[in-house]
Amino acid sequence: MIPSLKHLFAVDLRSLALMRIAMAVLLIADLIGRSFDLSAHYTDFGALPRKNFGFIEAMSGNPWWFISFHLSSGTWQFEALLMLIAGVIAVLLLVGYRTRWVTFVSWLFLSSLQSRNFMILQAGDILLRVVLFWAMFLPWGARFSIDALLGDGNKKTPRIFSAATVAYLLQIVFVYVFSAVLKSGPEWRTEGTAIYYALSVDQFTTSFGYFLLKFPFLLKGLTFGVYWLELLGIFFIFSPVLTGPLRTFTVFCFWGLHLGLAMSMELGNFPWISSMCMLGILPTWFWDKLLPRTGTSSIEAASDLSIPVNTGLSFLLVYVFLWNMGTIKNSSFLGIPTGLKWVGFLSRLSQQWDMFAPFPIKEDGWYVIPGELKDGTVVDVFRNGGDVRWEKPERVANAYKNFRWRKYMMNLWNKNYASHRLFYSRYLCRDWNSRHPQTKQLAKFQLIFMLERTLPDYQVSPPQKTVLFSYDCGMEADVLGKIEALLGE
Repeated sequence: MIPSLKHLFAVDLRSLALMRIAMAVLLIADLIGRSFDLSAHYTDFGALPRKNFGFIEAMSGNPWWFISFHLSSGTWQFEALLMLIAGVIAVLLLVGYRTRWVTFVSWLFLSSLQSRNFMILQAGDILLRVVLFWAMFLPWGARFSIDALLGDGNKKTPRIFSAATVAYLLQIVFVYVFSAVLKSGPEWRTEGTAIYYALSVDQFTTSFGYFLLKFPFLLKGLTFGVYWLELLGIFFIFSPVLTGPLRTFTVFCFWGLHLGLAMSMELGNFPWISSMCMLGILPTWFWDKLLPRTGTSSIEAASDLSIPVNTGLSFLLVYVFLWNMGTIKNSSFLGIPTGLKWVGFLSRLSQQWDMFAPFPIKEDGWYVIPGELKDGTVVDVFRNGGDVRWEKPERVANAYKNFRWRKYMMNLWNKNYASHRLFYSRYLCRDWNSRHPQTKQLAKFQLIFMLERTLPDYQVSPPQKTVLFSYDCGMEADVLGKIEALLGE
């Protein structure tokens, strides 16, 4: 018997509960990771003081994104308090207490935190945010939770169908299908060289990634495999035949993809968030094989959501689809009208899945920041005062403190964020001089990127010294004022 659309878009409550637990752990881990750079990334002492946001908003033309209560103060104590509150809320989400409300608060705190410093965000952050939004309307506290123990969980059926389940499933589809569509370069579609180029980006590559580079034929097969898995593989979750086995197989295939990414590239939390967000897809068939049957396979209607809520979710789902269509370059579709984009920014459903698209970057390199101290000593500020060395580090990926700093520094290389080179330079002066005596104060430095282009067929490009910015820490206040006025601060 061919399942109905209602069956295909139903999700198992145990799978949703497992996803809730995993995402709560991810939220806690994310907060812990961010806390190590609390001052540098979230305070007025750091690389993005609040006074710079007027200029940033004006340049972006998007004031809705910058609605953030994390911008209410610039002290580390205030930011630490907000992170602590978010952590407590994430623990409540983990145990499933007042789940729907704490999901909303978790989404609110996460959205506000991400808006505080967009320079360190990556695709995993976007995915965590948008799935958490849809989860506000999912009954993912109906199993494995305090709510269930208190009698708030649904004990009659293992599965649920609603506009929210449709939105959640299709959001996962959008991630991979649009990621594949945006991979429009010949490196992905005809040449099969995309993974070669991706693993040649030293700022990402792990030891295992370098090992894979020794097998060009394998890399070509993996390139086409990843492309077609993203484009078509995700649709197997909606197979009308063998729905349970194929849905389970699909989830495991994508877990394999993300495990491979995690092993070969330093991508931060992206592989783990992507994997955990698929837990909710695991079908009842999976649980029936894993555990003895504990109920029927019937599907309940969305009795916990009102008609207006279901209607609103349906509208937002169509909106997100159209938003993603608008991210396709050189297409006839114009995307969401400018006058309606505020909906996506305010709801934080704005998204773009252009990972390694249209092809992996071919400009790589490493940073050298030669600085002169007041006593005349020359040091590499990027290496915390070590000797200035121009040769390529043995492992470029290890030159960064963590993946947040890697993303930030790679953004500084991007011409679209050139104005942030001044903000970062000011931070370097503040940070260095706050930790060193008067004679060892930083006087001036240059922000230099050693550009190395990835060439076809394992050819090596000689590095080019590229000066991104020069800065004098002792610059007169009136000169600084003129620069600030020029930047619109």
